[in-house]
Amino acid sequence: MQEDITYVGLDTSKKSIDVCVLLPDRDKALEWKEPNEKRAVKRLIKRLKQEAIGDLVVCYEAGPCGYALQRAFTAAEIRCMVITPSSCVRDVVASSILISAEEA
Repeated sequence: MQEDITYVGLDTSKKSIDVCVLLPDRDKALEWKEPNEKRAVKRLIKRLKQEAIGDLVVCYEAGPCGYALQRAFTAAEIRCMVITPSSCVRDVVASSILISAEEA
């Protein structure tokens, strides 16, 4: 039996956080934007905990904003991974299309 997991991807900047949530019972992800402020992050954590189905896993790309988000999620007992840009899998199809276009 497969365990239900709600996946959350964040795209962070100094001013805002783009949130993308994929619930296990849906084919399409939910997307919205939050201000990158302490109070907004607390509200985001509360909302994610309420709406999650099964385990909640959050990840975002390491960047100049540091690890404040990771610490906030960890303090709320939510698994949060900070991904280095070099470890992200590139879209092979997009790469091959780009190469084909450059060769043309």
